[in-house]
Order: sequence, then C-alpha cells, then structure tokens
Amino acid sequence: MAGDVSNQEPELLSPASFTELFVACLRQIRPELKIEVIEDLELKFSKPGDDRKPHQAFLDNAFTVYQKDPEARDEIIDQFIAGQLETLDKSATDDINPKRIIPVIKDRQWLEDISISLKTNAEFPIPLHDEYNSELQVIYAEDSEHNIRYLNGDNLDQLPCERNELLAYSTENLKDLLGNGIEVMGGDGIFMVTAGGNYETSLLLIYDLWTANGPMEVKGQHVVAIPTRDLLLVSGTDDLEGIARIREIAGEMIQENAYTLTPVLFAWNDGRFEVFEG
Repeated sequence: MAGDVSNQEPELLSPASFTELFVACLRQIRPELKIEVIEDLELKFSKPGDDRKPHQAFLDNAFTVYQKDPEARDEIIDQFIAGQLETLDKSATDDINPKRIIPVIKDRQWLEDISISLKTNAEFPIPLHDEYNSELQVIYAEDSEHNIRYLNGDNLDQLPCERNELLAYSTENLKDLLGNGIEVMGGDGIFMVTAGGNYETSLLLIYDLWTANGPMEVKGQHVVAIPTRDLLLVSGTDDLEGIARIREIAGEMIQENAYTLTPVLFAWNDGRFEVFEG
C-alpha cells in the first residue's frame, strides 16, 4: 500500500559515498596505510616507511559492479580490496612467476581507453599486448590468487621466452592453469563454455577447442559471442537460428553485466577467430 517502503530497494551510493565506504573498509583491514583520496573513485595509498610512489587504485570497476548488484556491496568491496592489497604487497618485488603468465582477451576500445588514461601518468606503462584481430587484443598478465598484474615493457627482461613466442607460451600456461576446469554445456548447435569466470574470452586462443575433433559440433565453422569476460557462447556459421540466439543473448548481457566486452561475433577462420559479418 502507499507509504509502505519495506520492499523498496536501498538507495544506491553515490561515487563519493562509495569511495568513502571503501576507504573506511580499507582502514579497518590495514590501519597502518597512508590513504589519500584523489577524487571520487580514485585513491592513493602506501605502507609506512615505503619510499616508493604510492599505489594508485581506481574504483570505477568496483563501483560499476556494485551498481549492477547492490546487495553484494560488501563482498564486492572486500574482493576489490584483496586484489589491491595483493598488488601493493607484491610491488615490493618485481619478480614474475613465469608459469603464471597468461593471455587475456580484451577489446580494442579497452586498450585505447587505458592508453589515454595512462598517458597522463608515466608511472603506469602501457600493458604488453599483441593484436589478435581488428576488434580484439591479447593483453599479457600475471595471474594470482586475488588479482592479475598486467605486464609492460619493463618486464621484457624477465620473460621466460622470446617476445615473439609469448602468445604460445602464455596460452600453454592458461591451459595448465585451467586444467579440467573448461566445461562445455548445451547442444543442438548452441553451446556455452565456462572456465571459472575470469578467462572465458581467452579460450578463443586454445586451438583444440575449435578443431574438427573438438567438443562442440556445429553447422559450418564455429561462431562465438563474448559479450562479457565470463561468457562465451558458440554456434555455427551455417546455423542462422543459432547465430540469432547467441546474438540476442549477447545483447542482453551487454546491458546487464558490469564487465562488458563486445557485441561483435567472431568466426573461426584458418586457425583463429575473425569478425563475423553474417
């Protein structure tokens, strides 16, 4: 009835209020840190006695995820703090675990956006990357328990292989990391492939999934949709109904998910995926 607000959703925090709450949680977990709020959703913090430049944290992703799922606010903040603190503590050493170097598929716009933002801060070099196709880039990173650390040109002398071998090397690492964690669900020409929620898009690089002897039988060549980082949908180039369905789902997920990638479909062509024009 009118005036009954018991079932109303809580009012969303503003960027400023979210930043304030994040700082309060961070202080509770690590009270010794020196924390500076640069602006809404941007912080710098450092450990006492550390003469290096403060660690810079951008909260935009955390805030976007929170907006999509306000009830998970505390969990989102805790997870993001864990990743930021891991980065802060690891920065005491620049050592890279070579077996944790993995490839991450991102869209071209992500790289352009981050390149623009990093031009204003020379402290953060452009991530090490290769072009995959006209829409996608392979970004190289070190995987860890709570976070991934993007590699850059300063890490070249620590690579366990030649630069031109990095894609193949990191893809093998990804396969070892995922192990039996790749699952294929669905049938009748429409499939969903999962790999733990973080590296579904990087499965485009695992050749064995997309060969004639792979686990997914489709009409024609494989067509994939990767609207978000944790969703990989598959159909075939000769399956008009299947293509329409994965395109529809991709459009819906772009609207609903915080970690969006691209609405573009890609088709398997001579050993790699290219933009699908069908």
